Amino acid sequence: MKWLTERNEAIGALVLVAFGYSILSVVSRWLSLGYEPFTQVYLRLLGALLMAGILFRKKIRWQRIKNIPKSDYQPLLVMGVFGYGLMVYFVSLGALNTSLLKVSIIMAMVPFFSYVMGIFFLKDKFDIKVTLLAFLSLYGVSVLAGNSIIPNISGFGKGELFVLISAFLLASYSVSRKLLSTHLNNQEITMVVMFLAFVTTLLLATVKGEKMELANLAIPLVFCGFILGSTLNIVCTFLESFAFQRLEVVVGNQILLMENLFSPVLGYFMYKEGVGMWQILGAMIIIGSVYLNNQQSISEG
Repeated sequence: MKWLTERNEAIGALVLVAFGYSILSVVSRWLSLGYEPFTQVYLRLLGALLMAGILFRKKIRWQRIKNIPKSDYQPLLVMGVFGYGLMVYFVSLGALNTSLLKVSIIMAMVPFFSYVMGIFFLKDKFDIKVTLLAFLSLYGVSVLAGNSIIPNISGFGKGELFVLISAFLLASYSVSRKLLSTHLNNQEITMVVMFLAFVTTLLLATVKGEKMELANLAIPLVFCGFILGSTLNIVCTFLESFAFQRLEVVVGNQILLMENLFSPVLGYFMYKEGVGMWQILGAMIIIGSVYLNNQQSISEG
């Protein structure tokens, strides 16, 4: 089929990732009923690693992982330690301290962070059209969030700060993915990144003195959060690796802004948060800016 291009597959993958991130904010709240932040992160990463080992067993070349070139060390460490392990930790803290909608709104800063990082680390050129469309996306987010055509986001507390840090770390993930060689395939990258994230959060949970009580998995919502969180960790990590290999960093991160469309829907059905006219308008602006940026990249490519 003509429309089923590699680029469109990558775009579809990131739409699914955006939806997965919205659900992971809910998962964090469920797991918080039984576990502290670092513990819930490494627990679901452990579950994800075990699942991935089974699902990807035919695609994993252990000799390749053993002989990773030195040039890939730094990108993989940034992806696993900062762009994944610490990113998930801070966004989980954010979801516990602010609304799901605000989590997704502040994560809209990812394209800005990735754009700046791309200029410094990927030697990307400054593009006025990309910059304007990125600002248009952010404006759409502010309309959606502030319920007004005039940007009106007030209140920036502890939860919001945690999410902002998470946005910066997520940008480092996508930029680092572009720096990786083709030595590892996407399944192997997924395994390595999740392992590094697991070790990082396990060590930090130990240093912090967090306790892991297996009995708490018997709590229904905690168990559901563990299974769903582990599954989404595999899916999102794999799809992000696949997509950012094929898409421009800024365009890819703008597609992830669609989390701003999914979070209000989840908030409405799960937490009775209302969705009004301005939120619909903001959603349309976000989709429009993502579409135009994608078309711009295609025409230049």
